[in-house]
Amino acid sequence: MNRHRIASAQDEQQPVSGPERARIRELERENAELREKLAFLKKVPLTLSGRHAGRENRGGLLADAA
Repeated sequence: MNRHRIASAQDEQQPVSGPERARIRELERENAELREKLAFLKKVPLTLSGRHAGRENRGGLLADAA
């Protein structure tokens, strides 16, 4: 059902303007970067305490986990 809504909504959309197209490209790049980071983080083993094994928590994405 959702696929039908998405397909019909795409048929009714107006052409995308230049600034909107640039924003879409920017968001697509960001999504790709976040997917890469998520794939990497899924590969990093966690200890029972939730900290990454063999690494100290030095900020970045891991700072919130401590």
